[in-house]
Amino acid sequence: MSDFYPQIEAYLGDELSPEARAEFEARLQTDEALQAEVVSYQEMIDALRADASQKEAVAAFRQMIEPFGEQYFAEEPSAEVKEVAWKPPQYLWMVAAAAVLLLAVFVLLPKNIADPSRSVSEIALAEMPPHDKLEMFMGNGDSTELAAAKLLFNAEKYAEAYAPLNTFLQQNPTNRNIKLAVGICLLETEKFAEALAKFQELETEGHRFFKQKGAWYTAMTLLISGQETEGIQRLEQISDTEGLYQAQAKTLLKLLRK
Repeated sequence: MSDFYPQIEAYLGDELSPEARAEFEARLQTDEALQAEVVSYQEMIDALRADASQKEAVAAFRQMIEPFGEQYFAEEPSAEVKEVAWKPPQYLWMVAAAAVLLLAVFVLLPKNIADPSRSVSEIALAEMPPHDKLEMFMGNGDSTELAAAKLLFNAEKYAEAYAPLNTFLQQNPTNRNIKLAVGICLLETEKFAEALAKFQELETEGHRFFKQKGAWYTAMTLLISGQETEGIQRLEQISDTEGLYQAQAKTLLKLLRK
């Protein structure tokens, strides 16, 4: 199975030629082991992205508390050196306690604790992970127009990216990566009904990886558009099923129920 990792990476990055994609997806429909590998690979990518985000938060926290060290720990050296048992000064415990509290507030606690008045839509928007980038394939795969559309999408210029991506999708209706990207463009431009249609299409097309993507984005679109009851029901379904977004669905449900 390890021989398929380059193909899995290229598939998830939309870097396969149309012929290679069709062949890979044909095998994916019947090979449960390969399906599991594709899901595991995507979960690994998501975990690496989450770890990078956490490291950035910790680095920001360290930078924030650095002035404490400059203010409280810079002491003049004593002229006389005595051998005595060192006892931490009281302010040291106070600074340490403050540092732990700040760490909990800025890194460990959920984002909505500081502002419990936020709406369900605002919480869903804040907790939604970054969208996957569209990978560039400049060989015989991407036309100039498609490459430009992908660049716009990756730059989060969703309104500008929508038209060329949708044109390509109309010409290539089985390209699920582009269908997902078109749905995201619609979501980000608040065309919620059209976005739901795209995501629900992905859910019904039978491909496990994109079914999970479609289910997650369906739930998020419902929450963001104010359809709270339906969105929470979809999140509950996702949290009860092992898959790409199970952990994120459970976390978001906890936040919404506080």
